[in-house]
Amino acid sequence: MNFQSFDMIKIYPDNEQFLSGFCKLLAKESRRFAGCDRTSVSVERADSLLKSILYTIGINTAAGMSPEEILHEDPEKLLLSGRQIIKEKKAASFAAWKALLQKPPRVRNVFFTDTVKGLGAFFKYYDIFYSAHCIPCSIDYWTMIPMQDSLKGISYIEEYLRRLSIEVRFLRRFSPETVRKLYSYEIPEYHSAFFNLCEPIVTAALIRKITGKFLSGSFNITDQSAAMPFLRDILTGKDNTDNIDNMDNIDIIKLIENSIASCCVDLELSESDTEYLLSIAPDIAARL
Repeated sequence: MNFQSFDMIKIYPDNEQFLSGFCKLLAKESRRFAGCDRTSVSVERADSLLKSILYTIGINTAAGMSPEEILHEDPEKLLLSGRQIIKEKKAASFAAWKALLQKPPRVRNVFFTDTVKGLGAFFKYYDIFYSAHCIPCSIDYWTMIPMQDSLKGISYIEEYLRRLSIEVRFLRRFSPETVRKLYSYEIPEYHSAFFNLCEPIVTAALIRKITGKFLSGSFNITDQSAAMPFLRDILTGKDNTDNIDNMDNIDIIKLIENSIASCCVDLELSESDTEYLLSIAPDIAARL
């Protein structure tokens, strides 16, 4: 259930008590925001406050509550417990951000560097009381698996840092020389180019694994092109008369998944890291 929209509350039956309590809570928070010397807030501010409260109440699902359970709880109690969850997520995300600053990719890219440093603005300006759904920072660098637009506030930052950390751990399994060589071959201006640092390395590692020549993170994966046409040839086989267009897409994805999983074993990556990297398999298959 998406608590970003007030209309979502209305579609559930038997929620009159919750709706009444929510309206009282909204009025109370509006008065608190306006202060003693003001009796109203702007339409824009009221809308933002509404979304903030809905987001904070909805984040209780992270603690295991179902949407139906939420609708039968006291909204004010949910707001307080939601804020506590947000505080904990913010602290954990801050630690993940600091770790990323201390161990970034060993190859510089201006978009990655500026975006990660810029995340500091989020932790400085994030308002859990009146703008919990907002993201007060600029994020230009994209993750290998695109972020969901439905994620808001700390939920977005938490997931963004999780994905970014996995990608950096993968990159750091390879020597800087190997990574630079591959980038130089495919993206000569990689220092200032706008691209995801992890994806070319995953593709190259996949090729080496499928050809049976990928041995370890220090192995030179740049002996052959990581271009998609080459991967097509590998999957069909040089002596195979079948065209990849006639291959079962499920079989292609499975082959890619198995190869990525094997790479992750070679690189001694965790199960959670492996699971994330496996999620790129359908995208690779779609581009073949």
